Amino acid sequence: MTEPDGSHSTDGKELKSLLFDPFSPSVDTGFWQLFSKLKLEVIKSSDAPIEISGYFSSGSSLDGSNSLFSLDRGSLEKDMKIPDHCYRTKGTFINTNTFDAFKELNPKEKSQEVCLKMVQAIDNKSALENPEILSQFILLSYADLKDYDFSFLFCFPVLHHPPLLTSSLSAASSAIGEAHLASLISQTTGIVSLYDVDTFTVLPFHSLPSILETNKTTNKRLGIAIKDPGTSHEHPGWTIRNVAYAVSYWLKKLSMTGIDTNIVFIRELVQTHRTRNDKGQLITEEESARLYPQLGSLFCQTTIQPLSELPDLVSGAGLAHSGWERNAKGGTRLRKVSLKQFLDPNALADSAVDLNLNLMRWRLAPTLNLTKLKELKCLLLGSGTLGCYVGRILLGWGVRHITFVDRGKVAFSNPVRQPLFKFEDCLNGGRPKAEAAADALREILPSVTTRGESLTIRMPGHPVSGPDMDGKSAEEQAKDDVLKLENLIREHDAVFFLTDSREARWLPTMLCAFYGKIAINTALGFDQLVIMRHGGVPQADTITETPILTPSHPQFENHPALNADPHLGCYFCTDVTAPRNSFRDRTLDQQCTVTRPGLAPIASALAVETMVAITQSKLGNMTPVNVSNDAEVDVMMKRTEMEATAQDKEDNGMGMVPHQQRFFLSTFSSTNLEYQAYGQCTACSKLVRAGYAKEGFDFLLKVFNDPDFLEDVVGLKKFADEYEAPKDDDDENDSDSFELL
Repeated sequence: MTEPDGSHSTDGKELKSLLFDPFSPSVDTGFWQLFSKLKLEVIKSSDAPIEISGYFSSGSSLDGSNSLFSLDRGSLEKDMKIPDHCYRTKGTFINTNTFDAFKELNPKEKSQEVCLKMVQAIDNKSALENPEILSQFILLSYADLKDYDFSFLFCFPVLHHPPLLTSSLSAASSAIGEAHLASLISQTTGIVSLYDVDTFTVLPFHSLPSILETNKTTNKRLGIAIKDPGTSHEHPGWTIRNVAYAVSYWLKKLSMTGIDTNIVFIRELVQTHRTRNDKGQLITEEESARLYPQLGSLFCQTTIQPLSELPDLVSGAGLAHSGWERNAKGGTRLRKVSLKQFLDPNALADSAVDLNLNLMRWRLAPTLNLTKLKELKCLLLGSGTLGCYVGRILLGWGVRHITFVDRGKVAFSNPVRQPLFKFEDCLNGGRPKAEAAADALREILPSVTTRGESLTIRMPGHPVSGPDMDGKSAEEQAKDDVLKLENLIREHDAVFFLTDSREARWLPTMLCAFYGKIAINTALGFDQLVIMRHGGVPQADTITETPILTPSHPQFENHPALNADPHLGCYFCTDVTAPRNSFRDRTLDQQCTVTRPGLAPIASALAVETMVAITQSKLGNMTPVNVSNDAEVDVMMKRTEMEATAQDKEDNGMGMVPHQQRFFLSTFSSTNLEYQAYGQCTACSKLVRAGYAKEGFDFLLKVFNDPDFLEDVVGLKKFADEYEAPKDDDDENDSDSFELL
């Protein structure tokens, strides 16, 4: 008999439909943080569904709390760790690439797809074998990774089944006894199990069809024990609903009528407020929950009815479902969360800087190795116009280890051309350039590891002389300077030559070749520039000893790196004279770098891009020049332009790795050149490096004090004498016409 309020009565007992506590999703900020990282680095532009995991607890330790369903960082990992008394469920996660695409999603259609698969799994018994399938969820989202704003919809799909009518919902410990309840709790290891209502023996859920078949003759009650996430004493949680549907489905499939059922809703974490244990001793609430978890569980008796019709397993016709979170107006509830308030500003800035780089990997440069760039240590010799621009661009490429070297101070003429300095840096005689540049980088990105080193780079043709300082002679001071520079080069991976004078690049060139470091040289004229990478020396990176401290060390004997020349030429390989003092007899316009203001940022950008291309090549510093400027060479090699480009991209995700680039601003034109290392080069040749390995600082002292020493070492003087080549010791520009910054 149906009552006016929708309840029923049988034999005088009023039956009411069970109501259910819906899940309340709780998404930890760690979930969105990890997803942001995965979206940028792994998922990229794909919007394909992702399988993730969530979990719910069996009851709650907080009275009156909602039936919480949790997602955290582990939800996105394969081996998710579940807390005690919690149970894993699988979900479908779809994240769109635009908010418009998110708004165009059809939630009902998505949940229909999941529910149809759920019914198919019930029919083929896979959901009976694995009841987790009956507790699925759906998460639809749009992630704004620029502002760390996330919009999302949640669904816990439920299949509509005939109502569950019961006369009462009571404490399970009273209805079946604490001993039987404790037995069911210990035996039910998953989300749901069946049990014999007489013996309380637990049976696997996949035995449902056979139990129903047996019931046709025995008419025995069915027992269901289910882990329940609810906390209310008035109605159970959400998990029973699809279990009840599975029973209704198989009742209909087996052409059966309803089956009387006992349901135990197991709540392991509900506080019991029991103040004494079985011995009468006082206990805390925590001890009460631990010792008597079953006391929060509920029990009811009901009759599960068969479905009126089985749905179509292909089209889903006849399948009714619901489950999307609802707002106060009854519409689908849109949740929003912003991580900005939870993130440390420094960490937020660091992540935001990497955003553009990660987006490159989505489509344009999928093989880009950002980790290699982030871990790369760069040394900038010179903190002027070029050094400032190079430092900024390195930050843009995600480089986080940058060291500036310069002995100068910020002058009033600097800030307008050198973007890391400001007017205040010029006051009181000026701040040290290297220190000011490092501080400026840190203001831009606090997470960068940067420092400034004040250092004099010793040069050929600049004699070591002067008064004692701090108790050290001029030679001891020079040795300290060389050792400091050498240690800096050894601890860095890439070195940029950005100094004012040409000869200041000699010692770094020799040391980079000696230790196998990436060396990028940048030179400016009034309206032209040269960018070049120095050739790598095979196995030079295996040298660990320092000649300035241990000349003629056994490691240097027959070391392959000291018996080989670089595979490409260096900045000095085209010279037929040794570098000399270029500071003598120079007018003001020759002492300063007079260059068009736009040239320095162009040169700096090309220098950094060249370095990045090297790091992305499989061969690193030993990478050959992939593309020749001479089309005939490609024809001779039977490589068309298209084939060459394809091969270059295959070898190096960033394209070609040029040797020397020359740019002419007066004609807005550029050209790429390549030349091999010169066996008699005064800087990178094995003759010079072997001399340094043998004599250490004594070798360098001769280079500094005697302008002709290097020419004697490599045989250039003899070569000039033999061919009576004129030699002008005062030729300060050598073979290069560039004024250097």
